Amino acid sequence: MKKHIPIVSIFFALSVASHSAIIVNYDSPATGTVNALRTGTVTGTGQNQVDLAFDSTTALFNGSGQNQRFYGGIHGRYVSGTVATGTDLFGSITNQLQSGTPGIFAGVVKADPTAQGPNNGVAISARGMAVWDSADFLGHSSGNTYTFDNTSSMTVNISTFLNSPGSNTGLFFVIRNANSYFRSAEEYNLGAIGTGQTFNGSALTWLALDPTLLADFAGTTGGGSAQTFSDVTGVGFIYRTQRASAPSSEIRISDFQANLSVIPEPSSAILLGLSALGFVGYRRRK
Repeated sequence: MKKHIPIVSIFFALSVASHSAIIVNYDSPATGTVNALRTGTVTGTGQNQVDLAFDSTTALFNGSGQNQRFYGGIHGRYVSGTVATGTDLFGSITNQLQSGTPGIFAGVVKADPTAQGPNNGVAISARGMAVWDSADFLGHSSGNTYTFDNTSSMTVNISTFLNSPGSNTGLFFVIRNANSYFRSAEEYNLGAIGTGQTFNGSALTWLALDPTLLADFAGTTGGGSAQTFSDVTGVGFIYRTQRASAPSSEIRISDFQANLSVIPEPSSAILLGLSALGFVGYRRRK
């Protein structure tokens, strides 16, 4: 009588079980600072723009705590009004990036109040993008695969969002799948500032995103399609804010969390299972 290894046990050995896990849990430190590794370039007539172009290889921030390294870019500009030549529109942006406010990641575009006054009648626009690379995911191993599906979620807590209503402002989630970027068609609810808001994968739709066009990001909603991303290499967010007659336009994010499905790298148990399957094939041929 031929003996057969139970197929169930073989498939159990062969299966690489995925599990849900928090892969980014950015909680700004209560003390200390997060240092910027890059400096923006001030351009435009009257120095009315600043750019830290999106860069996926050189970190925008690099701190010593959990998930304190991430990549991205920031763009800001005066969008209306008269700008005096030599006005230091972004006199504080570099300092803000380097020292920040303890406990808060802030993307700030700030006019020089000594040159323009506290209510200068000039609209200020800011855009920013932050992406956590999979190499820095919590519990990361080089063989892991990450999936964003209906069971996944992202949570963000915005403590400050200084903007003018009706100016296409908002925060949207970002997924990098392999080398392609996507952003959610749904935006963070500005009414939830300071309380945290969770978006489930089943409720999100997605649009293609070109991070090199950060300066022109419109921040519109709708028009997305449901997606399952099977090779997630980065997660984060992108925002746009605009404010009129004020010295600054800014967004402050105190917490960001991403929960994805993780497929771990193959283990020795998988190799053992493959050996068992090969042995079964050999016995059957005999």
